[in-house]
Amino acid sequence: VMTDAHARLLAQVYGFLRSPAARIPEDYLAAHVKDIDRTDGDVETLLGRVAAIRTGSYISHRSAWVSDARFWQERTRAAEDRLSDALHERLTQQFVDRPGAVIARYDPSELVTSVAPDGEVLVQGLRAGVLEGFRFVPDGGAGEGSRGLLAAANRAMRQLVGDRVGDLEADGDEAFRLGPGGEVQWQGAAVARLAAGDSVLTPQVEVLPTDLLAPPRRERVRRRLASWGVAQVEATLGPLLALRESSPPGVARGLVFVLVESLGSVRRRDVAVQVAALTRSDRKELSRLGVTLGRLSVFLPGLLHPRAIRLRSRLFAVRHRGPSAPGPRGEPSVPLDRVLPAAFYLACGYQPAGGRAVRVDRLDRAASVAARLSRTGPFIPPRELPSILGCPDTEVAAVLAGIGYVERDGRFEWRRRGRRGARRQA
Repeated sequence: VMTDAHARLLAQVYGFLRSPAARIPEDYLAAHVKDIDRTDGDVETLLGRVAAIRTGSYISHRSAWVSDARFWQERTRAAEDRLSDALHERLTQQFVDRPGAVIARYDPSELVTSVAPDGEVLVQGLRAGVLEGFRFVPDGGAGEGSRGLLAAANRAMRQLVGDRVGDLEADGDEAFRLGPGGEVQWQGAAVARLAAGDSVLTPQVEVLPTDLLAPPRRERVRRRLASWGVAQVEATLGPLLALRESSPPGVARGLVFVLVESLGSVRRRDVAVQVAALTRSDRKELSRLGVTLGRLSVFLPGLLHPRAIRLRSRLFAVRHRGPSAPGPRGEPSVPLDRVLPAAFYLACGYQPAGGRAVRVDRLDRAASVAARLSRTGPFIPPRELPSILGCPDTEVAAVLAGIGYVERDGRFEWRRRGRRGARRQA
């Protein structure tokens, strides 16, 4: 049953002993032991190395065969101990469930389970996995052999989750965060998501699936998060809610409906008919409600601060099931992402123009400057335009082209589209 390697080893030892020196060279022994003294590999590999080092140990105990026999005896014994320990570890990993063996010593009622601040779940000091929100994620290294540990962790989680639900209910609104895709996060983990509701301002809350939450507890979580969601909309988008509840008479009511559904900004050309039909009293009432009838957009200036813009982008994503992009953060303008729809930018309070999305109040201001200058003929963009638009000088021309101006010899003039376009720009 000997392998070829062992037969070759015997032949080499025999050759050394039959040589004039009648000894095995130390260089040969050192290389042989060094090649064997490694603890990597599987069980079969380690078994072969243990057998090989024992052959080396046998040789080292023949003082007539080697020089400094005591040194080689200690050297081979240390290598055999390391290989034996590694072999024992591999066999334990393969055939023995150490966590399960520890758990089996205890009655289930005696097991101590704890959840660290970072969500790590420990059962009798053994890591079982991580608690993400209300979802238990078993440790990836647990394997089939740790079923007892995982079962114990799941039993304990179902008991501890009641306290966790109570903690969520007791936490203030600052403990929750709305992610780009509409996921509601608590303690760094997603516990629910927003879904489209009856209107863009009233999304529904859906608790993420988990085996740890019984229906009554799931409903408690949903109610607390729904209350938080309502408070967020009221605190951040108050002007839009006031506009929705205003119910102005006549044509203005239709314009209010469009503004609410578009989260506070709409291109003026898309509502040109409604704007043209507004009476003086209608305009006065809309102004009282905080609505600006700009040259290019109809919008609520009170919704252009970063917090409102962020929430508007999240609500749009929930209502239209995407995109989950973070969107603008309140800058005067941002580079235009052609993948994102124009409706997304408008919902955030921005309007695409050229290669940029410009905040509607800044774009309206720039359009007013350009209109004033164009009254006397073609004009050169003033120095203030890049600052107003929040873009480099080199991009001003593209923005002006995007709102209806043409360039000739470095000067810009309004691209007149018949008498109606000329009257509107004037």
